[in-house]
Amino acid sequence: MDSPFPLTRQQLIEIRDRHKGDPDVRALLLEIKRQHKVILLAEQYRRSIDRAWKEETESQLVALHQFRLLLQDELGRFADDPPMPY
Repeated sequence: MDSPFPLTRQQLIEIRDRHKGDPDVRALLLEIKRQHKVILLAEQYRRSIDRAWKEETESQLVALHQFRLLLQDELGRFADDPPMPY
């Protein structure tokens, strides 16, 4: 399958629709959904750490800033889309 990465939500839905009934594809899509939730949780933790660090030091950790950019890029891929039906 020639597909640009990262896959969009629409592309994932199209894959799901082409492979209805395939338990392996369903399992992979559910894993993608689970990983997305993990990324959301990681962003919540990052915000808590960043807030505490700024209160203590009045500065910003470069690593946390880079982590924020990474998470925001990943989360931004699906920000305006409704949840994907699995």
